[in-house]
Parts: sequence; structure tokens; C-alpha cells
Amino acid sequence: MSTENPTIGEALDKYLNSLHKINEVDRRELSNFKRWFGDDTRTSSLRENNVADYGESLSPSDTDYRERAEAIKGFLSHARKEGWLSENLAAKVKIRKARNVSATARQHEVKKVPMTRDGFETMRKELEELKTRRVKVIEDIRRAAADKDLKENAPYHAAREQKSYLDGRIMEIEETLKVANVIDEKQNDGLRVNVGNTVKLKDIESGEEVKYALVSPREVDPFEGKISNSSPMGKAVMGHRQGDTVEVTVPSGRKFHYLIKEISR
Repeated sequence: MSTENPTIGEALDKYLNSLHKINEVDRRELSNFKRWFGDDTRTSSLRENNVADYGESLSPSDTDYRERAEAIKGFLSHARKEGWLSENLAAKVKIRKARNVSATARQHEVKKVPMTRDGFETMRKELEELKTRRVKVIEDIRRAAADKDLKENAPYHAAREQKSYLDGRIMEIEETLKVANVIDEKQNDGLRVNVGNTVKLKDIESGEEVKYALVSPREVDPFEGKISNSSPMGKAVMGHRQGDTVEVTVPSGRKFHYLIKEISR
């Protein structure tokens, strides 16, 4: 082994042998680090940007995120002390704060978001797809970062931008699903309008009939007749029974009156 410039594989073996005890999470993460950069890659070739990229590839939502990040920082700190690295790359692995789930849950304790079962499942499937795409984008970043000239590296910057979008959308969906109150349409007796119901309305003045499906704000699709329970129409009909007359005030201030002709699931 070259003690001055070992390969990452050699450096990790020596580091592991120097530890009195190592748990399975640390061992697995260090193995991931070795696969990411390559077993035969020299430690001297590690740079700030690719170490930072590896740190960003770790997901703060994982239960063992902090432990995994600390395992990498520990190795990089050891490598600096041994003289295998010319700079402190451990500082480039930023430990991002995960959201306080318990605090978030308390904030939404009385503000659960009603959501249909279909809407919940659609979001859950989107989340799975986004996480799969994130894995591929991380691999794209790793490959693109092999090109040392990052300033003119369009694939690298495109992949980083895509990862930023995916991270934001994943976090948004995860937070939505945490506070979702899935409405069980089967338990709704159909007597009162609720999220998940479809209502047929008759404009008392013109006689025109319209039909809307009441959904959460995150499921709105006007082209499919899905309106939010927090929209003017949604607020007006929520909780009412078939045969009731409701008043809807639109943003312009004009008032309309509708007869609830039918409520269905």
C-alpha cells in the first residue's frame, strides 16, 4: 500500500482496521462511498465538489441519515490526519436538518387535510416514481462529475438542477401525505356533502345544471370537474343535504343560488 496516496479501497481498509468497533450502518455507508468513487481511485483525486455531491445524495428523510453522514465525515477526517488528503473534505459533507416530524404533526393536529382515497394513492405512486428518478439522477451527477471541468459541464449542471426539483417535490408530497385525512367514501351516508362526493346542482335563476366532484385543494382538476372543498362553490355546498338551496358568492361579489339535486360517491 502507498501510505502517502492510497486508493480509496486501501484507505478505507486501513481506517476500518484502526477502529475498535464499527456498526453495520457505518460499514454499509463506507462501502457505498467506495463504490461511488471507485475502489481503485486515489484519495488524492477527491475534490470538494464531488465529496459535496456525495453528501447531497444522502436523504435527510432516512432514519439513519445523520449516522451515515457522520460515518463519511469520520473517514475523511481520518484521511486528512494521515496526510492522504491535502484539505479538510469532511467539512464539505453538510448535515442537513431533517424536518421535525413530531412538531409538524402537532402543528397539523387540528388541521388535517381531507383527501380522497384515489388522490392519496395517486400521490403515493408519484412519490415512489420520484424517488426512483432521484436514484438515477444521483448516478447521472456522479458520472458527469468525473469530468473535471464543471464550469462547462452542461450534463452535470442539468442533473443538479433536476435533483433540486425532485428533492423539493418529494418533500412536498411527503408533508402532504403526513397530514392527509383520507375520507372513506363508503362510510359517508350520502346525506351531507363531503370531500369525495359528487354533487349535481341546479342554478335556480337560469335552470342550468352542473356537476362537480369535491376534492382537496391538492387534487383540483377543473377539466375533470374536480373542485376544491375550499373554493367558493365547495365551501357553499359542504355539509349540506340533497334538496338544500345554497348561496355562492364569487370573487366579483355576485351571488348565485343553487339547488342540490343529487349527492353521490
